[in-house]
Amino acid sequence: MATTKDTIRRCLANAPKNTGHMFVVCDSFDWEDYPMYVPRDMDVSEAVNSNNKVNMQNIMEIYDMDEDWEYQLNVTRAGQEWLNHEN
Repeated sequence: MATTKDTIRRCLANAPKNTGHMFVVCDSFDWEDYPMYVPRDMDVSEAVNSNNKVNMQNIMEIYDMDEDWEYQLNVTRAGQEWLNHEN
């Protein structure tokens, strides 16, 4: 299920204070999307490696809490540089 920009905006606005990045994750069992909040002190590459394509989870987008949200929302798939990063 595709998550709307309004839903992502609400998730970004309601992120815990120590969030550095927010992942939009698709549960491939029921095809529902949900936010995953990554703390500022956690390495994003490490978080991607431990959560992407694990336990039927696919990270669809990655939002940087310190960057312009509207700009990121208007990119086709935000954060692809992290998902395409070679380990």
